Amino acid sequence: MPHISRRLLLPLCLLFSVIGALLIASVWSFANNADRHLGADYLGFASEVVRGQQDGLHLQQAIESLADSPDPLHQQQALERLWIIATRRGSVNQYLERSALAKTDYQHILDEYRVLNRLLLEVEPILAVAPYQPESLARLKTMADELDDSLAFIYSELQHLVFGAAANQQQLMQRLSRWLIVLAALVMVVIAALMAALYQIARQKRQVEALSVTDELTGLNNRRALLDQASRLFAQSTRSGAPISLALIDIDHFKQVNDAHGHPTGDRILVAFAALLKDVVRRADLVARIGGEEFCVLMPQTDANGAAELSERLRRAVIDHTFRGGPGQAEALAITISIGVTTSRTDIAPPDDSFAALYPRADQALYLAKQNGRDRVEVG
Repeated sequence: MPHISRRLLLPLCLLFSVIGALLIASVWSFANNADRHLGADYLGFASEVVRGQQDGLHLQQAIESLADSPDPLHQQQALERLWIIATRRGSVNQYLERSALAKTDYQHILDEYRVLNRLLLEVEPILAVAPYQPESLARLKTMADELDDSLAFIYSELQHLVFGAAANQQQLMQRLSRWLIVLAALVMVVIAALMAALYQIARQKRQVEALSVTDELTGLNNRRALLDQASRLFAQSTRSGAPISLALIDIDHFKQVNDAHGHPTGDRILVAFAALLKDVVRRADLVARIGGEEFCVLMPQTDANGAAELSERLRRAVIDHTFRGGPGQAEALAITISIGVTTSRTDIAPPDDSFAALYPRADQALYLAKQNGRDRVEVG
């Protein structure tokens, strides 16, 4: 079993290592890109760009209205348009700083913003005196056209960058999602493989444990299992005060069966007798094979009469059963058993509180059964 366990665990360890490396790489990539995209509200950025594309047109309309009616109201409207353009630049700068865009990607836009700032600084004082100096209106219209061209360039470039960055972000998240799905599937495969390996190891462990306490030929408990379970049954008997009985069973003249018909036939007799023994005893009784043709029945909560009755019933069941030899042997074999029975006693010192205390008396009773002609039950 250790060899099999190592054979199963080695590939599992390798698979865990590969998945762990992939998981670390994916987490690092996700964290790195998530840090770059932290706060990058491309939807809001795109909305700001769309609104900014109208600023040049609105400024031109305001200046044309001022040229048609040079009064303080239209002057104020034009000044508000200048303020909106300047304010929107601050908003765009914040979006750029929070985006995943490299500064080299939008450096030409920053350069154009410097040109825009210069034009705004030139336009504002002219606009301030335009209602009172009609000759300045022509210059104001020219500068409004220059402002519109600058704004058109800035927001056209920003639109290209923002939509490109949003598409890249979407592709990145899709790739990361696919990686996470693949890793999740791999983790499920590893968990399934680990569960299968653990099941296999547990099954092998149960098989080894069963073999260590089971007689390989008959499937009954072996001597080790008998002694382990007997301790529990005697402890229960001591606590409850109920008697416990022991029967030792020996197949009569079994060596002659082996000599006359061969060991394979002898094995078949043992298997058939073990099956018969399990059918006759009660569910609570503990049955074991403790030697070649020697068997044992430990009967909890059973007095001497009950043990003797069960033993006699078993003896008669063996006589009535048809034991067959090997293939080609039609004649049934006459099989009998001898049984020695004893029951725990509390009127002696020390009291019968262990398997070791009952076994010698049952063995002596079995000896008497053989001495007295076999095929009989003796109580000791």
